[in-house]
Amino acid sequence: MCKKMVQYLLVFILFSVLTGCAITTLYGKKPAPVQGEKNAYRYTVYFNIFTSKTDIEKRAHEAAEKLSAEKKCKSYDLEKIPNTTLGAMTVDYIARLHC
Repeated sequence: MCKKMVQYLLVFILFSVLTGCAITTLYGKKPAPVQGEKNAYRYTVYFNIFTSKTDIEKRAHEAAEKLSAEKKCKSYDLEKIPNTTLGAMTVDYIARLHC
């Protein structure tokens, strides 16, 4: 794991434990194109134990809307990808843009 990612993760954990606040982030990562699909992008939303399902979905839609605006697309569909890792505090999404 790269040093910068570890630093982000430590700050994220420390802040969330000390404040007891709900936090969602993409860690500054840009959505990655899905191989074999046109106008489809995958990204991960990271969250802490205080985050509600609504907060996670809101962050996912914000990222999809931003991507849609950057690509000058009219709308998007958002698909949640199941995470099978036990105890993972991430949710993966695929945004399919309608350009």
